[in-house]
Amino acid sequence: MTRSTLPSAMTLPAESTITRYYQARADLAAQTIEVSMKWEERDANGIMVARKKGEFKLRYIFRNELEHLLVRCGFQPTIYGHFDERPYDYVSGEIVAVCKKT
Repeated sequence: MTRSTLPSAMTLPAESTITRYYQARADLAAQTIEVSMKWEERDANGIMVARKKGEFKLRYIFRNELEHLLVRCGFQPTIYGHFDERPYDYVSGEIVAVCKKT
């Protein structure tokens, strides 16, 4: 799969707009999500001046699966829900594992 990204910081002319379109397809059995994105930049008159496309595939992992794999690899994980060490819960949005080698 190819990957394309816009620069992280962009200077746009006054009155231009960027519209982002995306489509995501999940494969629940494989725990993957395929994402296709398209960005269109239009000037003040609505004329398209640039277009970018990108695709990427993500594999997601659940907390218990991550802990199990880390323990099997000889680590002692502590799991957090955020990088500021808040507890993990179902709305955390992040799984942060701090590990010690056992």
